Amino acid sequence: MSVLSAPDRHGRAQRYLSVSPGMIFGETAMLHGGGRTAGAVADAPTDVHSLTLDALDALGRSHPALAIRLHRNIALQGRCVARRHAPSAGRRREWERRIHSPHSERN
Repeated sequence: MSVLSAPDRHGRAQRYLSVSPGMIFGETAMLHGGGRTAGAVADAPTDVHSLTLDALDALGRSHPALAIRLHRNIALQGRCVARRHAPSAGRRREWERRIHSPHSERN
């Protein structure tokens, strides 16, 4: 499966990464309640499972050890991806602004 940018004005998309079995994507938008910055396209027959923030919160209450491991895996994967795709200074400032915006907090 490929994670792609939104198409540019010429209809071309950029591949951000290829997702292999067991990998995750979309975790940043889920955890921060923000919009998606990319889309996903299945290059071959694929089984995909989704996890909402509410479901993750419920998992934390019913199976705390499992939820901790899942959060750790999300953090570790995010760290690896961030190293490969470090944003420009401008994109980093925009990301920091969005993170610290009072409207980005979950009620």
